[in-house]
Amino acid sequence: MRPSRKKGVAGAAWMAVVAALMVLMSSCQPDRDDVKAAESKKQSDKTEKPFDGEVKLDRETVQRVGIETQELAPATIKPEITAYGTLEEDPSEVFVLRSPIAGVVHPQDGHWPTLGSEVADGTRVGTISPRLAAIDQVTLRDKLASARAETEAAQASLALARQEFDRLKELNADNKNVSDKALQEASTHLATEEARLRGAQSSMQLLQSTLLPESRIGSVPLEVARGGQVLEVPVQPEESIEAGQSLVRVGRFDRLLARIYLPPGLHIDPMAATISVAGQEGDMTPAVRVAIASSIDPKYQGQVFVFRLTPRKPTLRPGQAVTAHIPVPGANERGVLIPSRSVVRFQGQAWVYVEAEPLLFVRRAVSLDHPARNGWLSASGFRPSEHIVVIGAQMLLSEEMKSQLKPDQDQN
Repeated sequence: MRPSRKKGVAGAAWMAVVAALMVLMSSCQPDRDDVKAAESKKQSDKTEKPFDGEVKLDRETVQRVGIETQELAPATIKPEITAYGTLEEDPSEVFVLRSPIAGVVHPQDGHWPTLGSEVADGTRVGTISPRLAAIDQVTLRDKLASARAETEAAQASLALARQEFDRLKELNADNKNVSDKALQEASTHLATEEARLRGAQSSMQLLQSTLLPESRIGSVPLEVARGGQVLEVPVQPEESIEAGQSLVRVGRFDRLLARIYLPPGLHIDPMAATISVAGQEGDMTPAVRVAIASSIDPKYQGQVFVFRLTPRKPTLRPGQAVTAHIPVPGANERGVLIPSRSVVRFQGQAWVYVEAEPLLFVRRAVSLDHPARNGWLSASGFRPSEHIVVIGAQMLLSEEMKSQLKPDQDQN
């Protein structure tokens, strides 16, 4: 064989070997598009799935920060619906003191109720002196003129009676020139005229005092029959008011009403509910139905019920938003009670830390759809006898966030 032909065969063989190696290497490496798709899916899973973090601490740190756990207790979740509404005053717990007559208000011993102060049942807050109309003043002035004339006549009669008594007394003392009977009759007449004068003078003084602008004769006491917290004081001392005008308004907030709006299309007949105030979901207050609206609410398009809350500490106020949990027929669910102090908020979600093993705390999402007294009922995601962190959960969240920041800082 010629040398040039041998070189051509060898070159062709070498090119075939190189091509085979390239095909083999390309088949062993993953496709670039597949790698990008896998990374994209991984990133998507990371952003869509809530991250349940964990924190590993040593025993010394746990003792230093005072982390405490509590064993989850089994609980029963009754079927119920959730509705919303607002708190209102209970009319039976509000008292308005109104003026019984037209006149001028005077405080009791210089003290008049102030906003926010507390008054007891039956407290006298002041008096009101009558204000005379023009016709009343004319009548009283006529009576005063008559009283003055009566006083002057009584004074004249009394002077004559005293002179007659003195004359008969001298004659009786001079050898009984006048009988004792005559002297006694003169003494009786003198006493009668003195009493007549005193009565006329008293009437005249009373009428004069009544006609004075600052007179308080005939004042009527002002008493708060049912006490409570002072809510309104539309009148101040020494103001002139009309009959029936509101003077003081007091109320009690240990018992309020809740107006609850049911969702549209839901028709039930609840007799009781448990009420929680916005921001205090773990504090549940029993309530009983006291009224039903006669028509559908035009704004919410649902039935409206009014519930009266059981007495409690007066920390609530009318207008606060509330959530009502109304029981409905159905089978009960079993779950656990999540203590309210164990819940922390992060990224718009409620979380708790469970002690998965000694010194290892795992963050776990919790639903707050079923409030209970001092916590929430959870039907899934937790088991009885698990230990949940009730003190130090916020510190664990901070430690977890710090541990996630460290890898990013190392890469930078």
